[in-house]
Amino acid sequence: MKFKTHNDEGFIDNSCGSHLIGYVDADYSALVNLFGKPTLYDNYKSDAEWIINFDDNACATIYNYKNGTNYLGPEGKQAFEITEWNIGGRNKEVLNRLRMIFGNQGNVKTFEFMGGA
Repeated sequence: MKFKTHNDEGFIDNSCGSHLIGYVDADYSALVNLFGKPTLYDNYKSDAEWIINFDDNACATIYNYKNGTNYLGPEGKQAFEITEWNIGGRNKEVLNRLRMIFGNQGNVKTFEFMGGA
């Protein structure tokens, strides 16, 4: 399974339209080892983001949300302290791909919306 990240030459971001589809329990260092250095998502609600594009134009994003220092100030976690990350995508198939990439370096979980009518 081939993929590129925002760190790769020739990368074109196709993550537009992605939304929360899951989570991964992984150390910051595992993410850096797999995908390289993070990019900055919005400098407000997130502190780090990895954008992963697969060769069939599927995409995934891995990011923290409202638990880091950008959002919470000194009460927030530094990126290297975060161990639960959000996964964004356009379909849940990318979760299976991420499970394969992470192997035993992370626990990928599906997000289940529990909203009412």
